Amino acid sequence: MSQSSERYSKALFDLAQEKMSLEELHQSMSGIGKFIQESADFRRFLGNPLLSYDQKSSLLKALFEKKVPDLFLQFLLFIAYKGRLSGLADMIESFDALYLQSTRQLKALITTAQVTEDTEKTYIGQCLNDKFKAHVLPQWTIDKSLIGGFKILVKDKMYDYSFRNQLENYLQKTIQPV
Repeated sequence: MSQSSERYSKALFDLAQEKMSLEELHQSMSGIGKFIQESADFRRFLGNPLLSYDQKSSLLKALFEKKVPDLFLQFLLFIAYKGRLSGLADMIESFDALYLQSTRQLKALITTAQVTEDTEKTYIGQCLNDKFKAHVLPQWTIDKSLIGGFKILVKDKMYDYSFRNQLENYLQKTIQPV
């Protein structure tokens, strides 16, 4: 992520806090972030250097006017004017990190070997909340190659409690070359 993307997202974050519209803006930005991921055409539009500011602003207004907060639309038009639309996905990611930090939330990717019961999910979620002293937002996935157990990715750190990892560690310790 570029420094300019972080600066733009920080400026937008500060404005949203001043205008007391942080939650609404975060929801809109998350939606646009998903749109960027899902739409190859929109990604091409964002990175197209051949379109003029007028063309870009017309399309942005047609897509988002009255659908996103005015502050966000003005931000989109501003970064279009500055020629920075290609960095929008990074700006959204940076804004999301600022938002989560300010609201004492963390994202966690939890991978299990099989479907996890709701009671287990609740227990693991509570343990993570206690450990990180923040509200953890889990995203659950399944990877049968783990054999059993689970892995948790939080703040770019992996906690691996899978049977597969335990077996690999055991084998490395017991079968060492002489």
